[in-house]
Amino acid sequence: MKTLAENGAQPAQAGQYNPYDASLWLNEDLSPYSVQACRKTDRTPAPIALHSHGFYELVYCRTCSGVKYLIGAALYPLQAGDVLLIPPGVSHCAVLPEVMTAPFVRDVVRFTQHFLYEQARLYPGRQLYPFGNTRLLHTAGEKWENIGTLFQTGITESEARLRDWERVLQASTIHILCLLFRVLAEQDTSLLMEDTSPLLLQVMDYVEKNLAEKITLESTAKFFSTSKSTLSQTFRKKTGVSFYTYVIQRRLIAAKALILQGVPLEQVGKHVGFTEHSAFYRAFKQKYGISPKEYRDSHNGTG
Repeated sequence: MKTLAENGAQPAQAGQYNPYDASLWLNEDLSPYSVQACRKTDRTPAPIALHSHGFYELVYCRTCSGVKYLIGAALYPLQAGDVLLIPPGVSHCAVLPEVMTAPFVRDVVRFTQHFLYEQARLYPGRQLYPFGNTRLLHTAGEKWENIGTLFQTGITESEARLRDWERVLQASTIHILCLLFRVLAEQDTSLLMEDTSPLLLQVMDYVEKNLAEKITLESTAKFFSTSKSTLSQTFRKKTGVSFYTYVIQRRLIAAKALILQGVPLEQVGKHVGFTEHSAFYRAFKQKYGISPKEYRDSHNGTG
């Protein structure tokens, strides 16, 4: 996904888009700044919580024994020092092991497209998010392994909130992006995706390509020449949720993207597989706590 700076677009005029408006960070405990850093810790396994954001997210893994991360339709096994690169609109979530031998601790830095635009304006001709389809980079044992200190700097500044802490946080984020660009230029990323669960990944890809169609457990199992019970058990064991729940989550994430693209609300549901607008409305509000119209208006500055 291109940034505003990469595709030549200009930020919206005043009254249309405010990157510091807390209402844009839907369903997230974030402060109303264009960059934010925090540390998260999971000590017990939990069901998969597939989601997407309207902002960029960098995740630095500190401890992650047995944890895998699902980004789009790709499942990545994690190790300490890994950095996940998650652009806006891409579905993702942690897949925790059934038995946690150690907590899953990660540092998270989030920033808006407006933040990238402002930096690109200061340094014309430079791409600050040139990662393309790369979603994971290893840093452990590499000369870049001190990148964790930059994530720590952002967290420390966010917690202490001393004078000019926002500027320091933004500077450390730019430093992280520039360093990651250097890593990407030298590191082979072709073998980072896990291939030990081909059925799961194939089914996820199938769902992704057929969101507008009717998708059932029976028809999907038949398509992959397997039984409903095998598919259901594989899905729940690997992700922690049912096949049906995963499909609904993917439909709603795709719906958010269509809404932001300006597709009329009464047509969005049909584009992602809901036969009735009322069913789409109920599912969207149950998942996100707001209606599709409220979601659209919050991003257009009209809410």
